[in-house]
Amino acid sequence: MRVETAKSAAEALAALTRACIRGPRFAAVISDLQMPEMDGFELVENIRRSPQFGEIPVLLLSSSVQQGERERCRKLGIAAYVAKPIQPSELLDAILSVLSMHASKPELETTEAATPVQTDGRQGMKVLLAEDNLVNRTLAKRLLEKHGHAVIVAENGREALKALERESVDLVLMDVQMPEMDGLEAMAAIREKEKISGGRIPIIALTAHAMKGDREKCLEAGADDYLTKPIHTAELFEAVDRLKNGKVSATPAANGNASVPGASAFDIDAALRHVEGDRELLDEIVRIFSDDCPKTMAEIQNSIRAADLSVLERAAHALKGAAANLCATGVTRSAADLEHSARTGDLTQVRDQFRALETAVEQLLHELEVISRKVTS
Repeated sequence: MRVETAKSAAEALAALTRACIRGPRFAAVISDLQMPEMDGFELVENIRRSPQFGEIPVLLLSSSVQQGERERCRKLGIAAYVAKPIQPSELLDAILSVLSMHASKPELETTEAATPVQTDGRQGMKVLLAEDNLVNRTLAKRLLEKHGHAVIVAENGREALKALERESVDLVLMDVQMPEMDGLEAMAAIREKEKISGGRIPIIALTAHAMKGDREKCLEAGADDYLTKPIHTAELFEAVDRLKNGKVSATPAANGNASVPGASAFDIDAALRHVEGDRELLDEIVRIFSDDCPKTMAEIQNSIRAADLSVLERAAHALKGAAANLCATGVTRSAADLEHSARTGDLTQVRDQFRALETAVEQLLHELEVISRKVTS
């Protein structure tokens, strides 16, 4: 990459203006938030008012996590928000993500006026997200909104059908495993209704499994595409682009679930990449997980005592999905072992598996508490 530096926001604006006259134009701006005279937000406000370079993507760097920063980023159309100290891989991921999102936009000639960036989501999609797990639901909703899309949430298939009766949407993201009515039933019901009403809503099925036959079951039920969880933003929007172009993926996307665990129960670098460097969002996900995890562990323990395999499978599945979104490999794998035992009816190892899960959860919650203090300090 060719890089030009500026010591202040004023110097940055001058450099952007020169590039419009002399060329070549800049592909992106990376700006610190805390700067004297004119801070990062004020710089972006000035950029957005420019008819020459008003649409340039901006990545904002900040060492603080102040209330309302994320909302102001959204209103200003800031493409990425990266916390300092900067991790090289995190910064590179953010840059590549931003450049790929803007690569399809034609470059404006110097004499043309740039259309101001629209940040209120009107140009985005209206998405129905059906997901029963609170961590998964919160993460997916916030990331979709961050990319300019309006999101309606449903906690099971039945709620999703009711939502579609009230509102029209551009896309449905449907979790497969949900209580009351699962995703397969809900997708089939949507397609049956469309035989009468006409039209076809694009549906992307979301599943924590990548087992043989799962994709075929989803497509047979009415899905247009299929992604395995935890969902990564780039993979999700690639799937959306495929649907817009009338294509369906041949195989589920690889999402890094098979990462090699390290000594730590929580990979904060991987977790930050998963939330696109958004520390505020990570803190919210950590808080939700820390609040819900003890309740889920109690549910798992009670189901083992009662030999209730259906409850055990459902609770272990929920914990596995929530931990996977935090890139907590140890808890994810221990919960997956319990889920598998419950599904297959093999109770011989359940108590040992639960003790292993307890140890992994205890370590994870301790590390999350430490990380949470660092994030909010």
